Amino acid sequence: MKKKYGGKIIPVSDVPYIDHVMAVAEIAANYAVFGYEAGLCHDMLEDHICTDVELIDALSSCAYSLAEINTIMVLVLELTDKYTSGAFPKLSKKERRRKENKRLSKVSATAQTIKYADLLYNMDWKLRYEPEKAKRYLKRKIRLLQRMDKGSTALRKKALDHAYSCISCM
Repeated sequence: MKKKYGGKIIPVSDVPYIDHVMAVAEIAANYAVFGYEAGLCHDMLEDHICTDVELIDALSSCAYSLAEINTIMVLVLELTDKYTSGAFPKLSKKERRRKENKRLSKVSATAQTIKYADLLYNMDWKLRYEPEKAKRYLKRKIRLLQRMDKGSTALRKKALDHAYSCISCM
């Protein structure tokens, strides 16, 4: 995993990208079966870190069964943005975001749970590295969390409470 992410850095912060996926994995592991694995891999296809075939091969080399690989891959695919500027160049960013949020409201409970973990990490990152954009970001993520209601109730509540708490301190 570290090899695949290599020296990839999160823009603005100089934080190694591996820190993000490790944090998401560690949070998700406590709330979802294969949360750790899907958390580690949740951005790999979207960010072109590897292909789906390479990811399947990597999971196979870790001795996961075919059924386990399929489960992890379904989660990763559910978490991979579909409404990208490359795929939908004529849609505005706002429209792509709206469609992506609607899509996320329909993914599996496990995928939503992993997304909650991703949002928790991203909220703190935004507050630390782009505080001038944090309030607007948090409001958008609250709306997303309100729509995504199939995942872990405890983790969703934690993410919503965190977002509300952060906004109230601004």
